[in-house]
This record gives sequence, C-alpha cells and structure tokens, in this order.
Amino acid sequence: MQKITQSSEFYPASLRHISHPPTQLYIEGNAAALNNFCIAVVGTRRPSPYGKMQTRLITDFLAKNNVTIVSGFAHGIDIISHETALKNSTPTIAVLGSGLENIYPASHKKYIDDIIKTGGAIITEYEPTEEPLKFHFPQRNRIIAGISEAVVVVEAPEKSGSLITAKLALEYNKDIFAVPCDIDRKIGIGAIRAIQSCGAYPIISPEEIFEQMNLQIKIPFMEAPDICPTGMPKNALAVYSALSKKSPKTIDDLANETYLTAPEISHAISILEIQGLIEKIGAGIIRK
Repeated sequence: MQKITQSSEFYPASLRHISHPPTQLYIEGNAAALNNFCIAVVGTRRPSPYGKMQTRLITDFLAKNNVTIVSGFAHGIDIISHETALKNSTPTIAVLGSGLENIYPASHKKYIDDIIKTGGAIITEYEPTEEPLKFHFPQRNRIIAGISEAVVVVEAPEKSGSLITAKLALEYNKDIFAVPCDIDRKIGIGAIRAIQSCGAYPIISPEEIFEQMNLQIKIPFMEAPDICPTGMPKNALAVYSALSKKSPKTIDDLANETYLTAPEISHAISILEIQGLIEKIGAGIIRK
C-alpha cells in the first residue's frame, strides 16, 4: 500500500484542478497508472442484459485502444467495465468508497491481484480501515470524474451516482457520453438526464467516443461478419435473419418481423440453439 499526497509526482495532475481535491490517496498497484489516459465507464448496479452488452462493447473498444478504464468497483456496470479491461490485459483503476483494508463489496476482492498484475490500481482517499459509509460514494465520484478525460454513462436510474459523476465531469470540463435507451425504461433515465442536463453526447457506436474527442482509432470497432447458415429450415433462417447481435428480441418482436406464429418461432429457436447460433439474454434472443 502506498500513500501519496498532492506534492507527490504520482498524484494525478488532473485531480489538482478540481474543486476539493483529495489531500491524499491510498493506492494498491501501479501509482503511475493514475496519470494514464483514462476514461470512466459507469452505471447502475442492476443493469439490464442490454446494459451489460453495451458496457462490454464500449469497454472492449476502449481497452483495445490503450485507454485505462476507470470505474467504481461496484456491482453491475462498474465491475463489468473492470472485467472487460482485465480480459484485454489493459490497466484499470478502481476508485473505492472505503479503505483498502475494508474492500467493498467484499466479493470483488478476487479482482485485486489481476488489476495489479495488468498495471492498474485500486485507489481511495479514505484511511485503510474506513468503512464503506453511504456518503463516501458520492464523494468518491469526484475522483472518478477528476482522473478521467471523459465519462461514459451506460445505464442508470434517475437518482444515481452515475448522474452525479456526469455532473461533476461537466463542472470539470470533461467530455460526457451516454448510451441512449427507451424513454420508458426507468433503469436508463439517468443516461437520458445526462444527455439533457450535462450535454452528454449520445453514442451509437464506441468509435464515436474517439471521433468526438478527436482521438486516433488504432483498432476499429468491428463485429464478426454475418455468416448465413445454410441447410436449415425456412422458418429457422427467417428467425436468424431477423435477429441482431446487439439488441435482444423477444418472440413478439420476431412475430412482428417474420409473420410467423409463436409455436413456429419457438421451434425455429430450438433449432438455432442446437446449432449454437443464438443466445438467450433475459426474455430476448441475440445472434452469437
């Protein structure tokens, strides 16, 4: 464990310019990573299948382009962001709302060694034994926004720490991005509010983050090419053609698009599942 103050060479330069910067940071891992080019990816602790998928797509693109991923180590969007960075062997920074000897949530302790091995860090402004008190989490959000060049809000309810992070990013003159969602989905209202009140740019593709920030894309966002399966029944091919790799579709959605009956669609889904061509996500289905 290291302790750095504002006079340390490792103290993040970007944190010096925010209001009420932390007087010290406790760090496990690579202190130099705090001055990497960082982007924060944040969101709800209870994401939908769509939110999980979008988080992985965005974070995977950022990691492949050598961006250090910052998040809050919480359940949901945060830990998915850290996990995706680790899968890409890319540094990630977890900002805690507790002390380093009181990791919260405790179930995420298993990620610490991998974060350190990949050149990332776990950081907090709180004393090592400090408990994860409720008011710590809004406070730590200023560090997430402060050390990041941009903040991406994936999914968040209206009263959300992620929206607080977006508002702080606006105050710090950072770029803000949000993943649009259906307006009647409560779990995504925070992202819509980020667009309305924080001037967040609504992204359709992860590449738009780099385009808006005038950054050079080293590895473009690419989906696997469509391969039309042959030798399968007509109904199964119709269902497969109607499916997307990004947005899960329900049987009702497929019925509207293919004009097949629900039993016909269910039979087609069984065939596609046996061939490993589709995946169920919640009540919906996507192409693998």
